Amino acid sequence: MQLHYENTIENYFKNKREMLGKECVSEKSLGSQPTFMDLKIMEFWSRFMHHYPEGDCRTFCEKYMTDDSIVNLMDRVYEVRNSIDLSIRITTEIENKSYKAKDLLEEFHRSRRIIFARQFLNILAHWGDGDTYTRQLLSRSITECSANWLAKGCDEGDVSMQRAFELKRLFHLSDEALELVLYLWLRDHHNMFFKVEKISEMFDFFDSYDRGSFRRISLIAGLDSTVLHNLCSKESALIKFQLVCMEESFRNSDLRIKRRELYLANEVSDFLYGFSDMSRIMDLKTAPKPCVDYAQISKTNPRASFVLQMLKTHQKGAPLNILFYGREGTGKTELAKALAQELNVPLLAVGMGDESMDKESLLQTRLRSMLLADWECERSGGVILMDEADLVLNKAEKGLLNIIFENLKTPVIWITNNIDSIENSTRRRFDYSLEFFTFSNKERVAIWQSVLKAQQAESILRDDEIESVAKEIPVMAGSITLAVRQAQRMQTAVFSPLNVVREIASSHAKLLGISMGSQKAKESEYNMECVRISSGDIKNIDYVIPMLKNFDTQWRASKLNGRRENLNIFLYGPPGTGKSAYARHIARDILGRDLLVKRASDILGGIVGDTERNIREMFREAEQSDAILFIDEADSFFENRSNAKNHWEVTLVNEFICQMDAFNGMLVAATNYENVLDWAIRRRFQLKLAFDYMESKQVSKTWTTFFGDKCPREVFACDNVSISDFQNERRKLAYVPVELRSRELILRNMLEELANKDEHQGRKLGL
Repeated sequence: MQLHYENTIENYFKNKREMLGKECVSEKSLGSQPTFMDLKIMEFWSRFMHHYPEGDCRTFCEKYMTDDSIVNLMDRVYEVRNSIDLSIRITTEIENKSYKAKDLLEEFHRSRRIIFARQFLNILAHWGDGDTYTRQLLSRSITECSANWLAKGCDEGDVSMQRAFELKRLFHLSDEALELVLYLWLRDHHNMFFKVEKISEMFDFFDSYDRGSFRRISLIAGLDSTVLHNLCSKESALIKFQLVCMEESFRNSDLRIKRRELYLANEVSDFLYGFSDMSRIMDLKTAPKPCVDYAQISKTNPRASFVLQMLKTHQKGAPLNILFYGREGTGKTELAKALAQELNVPLLAVGMGDESMDKESLLQTRLRSMLLADWECERSGGVILMDEADLVLNKAEKGLLNIIFENLKTPVIWITNNIDSIENSTRRRFDYSLEFFTFSNKERVAIWQSVLKAQQAESILRDDEIESVAKEIPVMAGSITLAVRQAQRMQTAVFSPLNVVREIASSHAKLLGISMGSQKAKESEYNMECVRISSGDIKNIDYVIPMLKNFDTQWRASKLNGRRENLNIFLYGPPGTGKSAYARHIARDILGRDLLVKRASDILGGIVGDTERNIREMFREAEQSDAILFIDEADSFFENRSNAKNHWEVTLVNEFICQMDAFNGMLVAATNYENVLDWAIRRRFQLKLAFDYMESKQVSKTWTTFFGDKCPREVFACDNVSISDFQNERRKLAYVPVELRSRELILRNMLEELANKDEHQGRKLGL
């Protein structure tokens, strides 16, 4: 379309006045070539007048009747003027003179002025109960006029015609199906208002508003009843893809008379008019290639090979529905793409449609797209990807959803983040489901390495840099790919590849709401002499270290022999007595393993089901990464179920118990307040260690270690000294000039620290 930019402030209203003058000129003809829409309307008018020659056809005569057709009609009527009844009372005024129908006919024959012919035609078109032969002549002229217009055709570039045949091609519509679509598209057009005021026979009553009935469609669209019923069967593309729907309504204001009518889906109508694009009808495209190949993914997700085998052995023509679910950003879509690539088949991804659509229309578009994908894959092979399937699985009518599940002939991978709202009746329809968890650091490192290899950029980052970034920024393959590509383009002295990937990946993590990790500072060696541990449930704490090392040996062997080894350690005691530091000491110094730390803020969710899912994920993450799982503030989760006030508090403890029993690894839990623990959880800890305040000898040695002189007697007199008190004191003095750090200042601060301790620290406040 040619756009114009000629208007200025000076000429704006002048141009508008000229345009208004042009637009107000009455044009009786369509010009040299009508639109596709006009041609279809004229075709429908011809059939209407053939069946109802007494119908009110003023709309056709005003919009489409050419001067040549009018002249031919006038001459035919004039030839039979003596044998027809033209005693019509209606009069019209032309040039200040009144004329009746017969007068107009005579005056036109004498002067051949078209103005008289058009006025006669206007009276004749409205005069439904007039002379029968005259009405038949009018019907014949309308048919001939329409045929002449149809012979000329329309511009091949006509938008509506192009879109109509795009629908035909895309949905493999028959000629008859397309005709039904076009009729339903135009059935309510203002130029298609068919009306018959004369009632010849009661059984042939014509209801102007009964536009979608089978009888009306058969008459106007030229489709016999057998064809029409076939087009409305469940096997028809129109019904299968919900391009056409049937609704029940009441005839006008009479609520006693029901009628069933066919309607065209609104999004199809909008598409034919040019108001929207195809995405509102169908949103389907071939998914891009994966960033990480199947071989790499299967190393970190062993069950991927099971899904691959299911797809390989799938019987063509039978449904196969596989559900991938779990937290966002855990590689569900990436695995689907990798599986299709490994099978060497296309992956047809059902799109999200137009965001401006209401939920019902969006749902219809997604279902229609999936069915079309099934049709395409049935013929040429492939797999369907229904990503972000929450709307379909939760909102689609259950009967319709079950029919779709049973009748699909192509494997479908459904992806959703949360299954809590999916009804069991729908869940049972899936042939297989695979839960996805947050990636461990080891898995993220593998993804970074795979992306770098795929981008031929393995040399831009060292192994230690990859491990650091993977731990610090937990993004997925798509974000990693963006970061690596940008680093390849920006290799300069100012921005090193490490700086670029860290900046791009971290910005993407913030954008996606992904919690960032931290670069861990190197910690000082843990000093057991500063920590007081009582025996707890064992007689001699000297057995603890050998016990841990022996378990670790069996734990490592479990990867080969398939046995599940589990050791749960419970640390309890006042705050600051070294419980958390002891957990890090076990992991770093004794066993040489990573420590996966989880606190209340990491586990408790705001939506029903989130907390239980987070619990499952943290156990799985620890197991996959061979890390020791450390739960700090454990009293937040392990409270006795008899004290629970809410159902979710019970399910939380139940989930912990189930995961502890199934866990293959080491769990360390720490709490300040022991007695609130549920007994079922407490007895699952094989090793319980009680931490307490320092003994006098420990206080003396720690004071000397931290401050370099002899411990004051005032500190010896306190019975609530812990290692954290010394650490806090050192932090307070870190920025005090050396010359001002007197013994008196250190002692005064330490005594204040001890005096301000709350004797109730560690008590659970409740959540």
